[in-house]
Amino acid sequence: MAAAPKKTTRRPAKKKATTKRATTTDNVSDELRKVLKDLDGIDKDMSLYNADIKRGSVAEMSVHSGSYTLDLLFGGGNPAGRMIMLYGPEGGGKSTVALAGAAAGRRKGATVYIYDAEGGTDALYAGKLGLDVSGADPLVRLKLPDTGEEVFEHMVRVMDTLEQHNITYETMGHPPAIFIIDSLAAMAPSEQVVDGQKRLGTHARLFSSEMRAIKTILRRTGCVLIAVNQVRFKIGSYGNPEDTPGGWAPKFYSDLTVRLGAVKGKTAAVDEVVVDGQMQYHRYINVVTRKNKVHRPFQKGSLRLILGEGLDKVYDAVCFLQAVGVIFIASPGYYHFNGVVKADGELKKLRMSEVEAEVRANLRVYRRQCRRMIRTGDAFKRIVSIEAEATDGDDEDSVEA
Repeated sequence: MAAAPKKTTRRPAKKKATTKRATTTDNVSDELRKVLKDLDGIDKDMSLYNADIKRGSVAEMSVHSGSYTLDLLFGGGNPAGRMIMLYGPEGGGKSTVALAGAAAGRRKGATVYIYDAEGGTDALYAGKLGLDVSGADPLVRLKLPDTGEEVFEHMVRVMDTLEQHNITYETMGHPPAIFIIDSLAAMAPSEQVVDGQKRLGTHARLFSSEMRAIKTILRRTGCVLIAVNQVRFKIGSYGNPEDTPGGWAPKFYSDLTVRLGAVKGKTAAVDEVVVDGQMQYHRYINVVTRKNKVHRPFQKGSLRLILGEGLDKVYDAVCFLQAVGVIFIASPGYYHFNGVVKADGELKKLRMSEVEAEVRANLRVYRRQCRRMIRTGDAFKRIVSIEAEATDGDDEDSVEA
């Protein structure tokens, strides 16, 4: 007779003990907690950089630079609490870019200080860019300093006054003041002006001693400093002989170092173009961000300067939309515009003229589109996706090869 099968009884499953995830302070001993508490009391005397990070991204803490192409290269515009150095050969649009950025900040409500060490500011030209330096606008002030020490002392006094009245980036929502120095190379030390002494390295010592104090108060108030600099050439050197006067301090203390220069081959030549029945003289400018602490460095762009008028807004919008993929010029004979394929001539110049005519007819609409893409960050996402597609295509080609 077969034995009856044994009954198997299932044991109730053990409940998993729910353990609370240990935090970083749970594994800290009592002695270390006392030490951390004392450190917190010490840290109250010094502002932490974490507080600056909570204010928002770089694009949110920036002001329009006057050009959407430059906003794209800078990471959102002229960053608040930072120093920007524009350098390059003569006729490269350095002063124009500086004044255009200050005019954009003035429209937001910032106070503009222009320290014209070269004495070459044109009031009529500045008015076309949006700055009234004649004295009618109380928020735009033109200064003609005698020495470099006067410039830095005045900047410190202005920012101290703003900080005492609680006028900072946090309270205003934009940089409270924008300072322009034109140029660093023309700022003479007091030793040379007053005493008449010409010692070696006085120019470099001026910036090395003064800029360390300027950087601290710039960060606290959220003001913007745009410094224009010239170029020099080193004699008997290897590699790139180009250098900037003022020593190494402006290079180290600047958060953005931007080189502006006319397109090679068009340094002296100027394009004559008839627009709306008027003759315009165009000069194309290459822009390279040699240093950028708030965005990717070594980005390249292009600007078109209308001599006597300022930056070309139509060309700026076209270059911006072309960089983010809204306008795609292909060859031969057609281009994509807002997802629509349009036939055109064989020459690239003809295609660009057609695109510029379309943008010029609806300039406000397209500039509003550029501004919206910068504010929302969609422009930077588009560039990343375009670069990713280009990288994937290169990988496929290399695999097939």
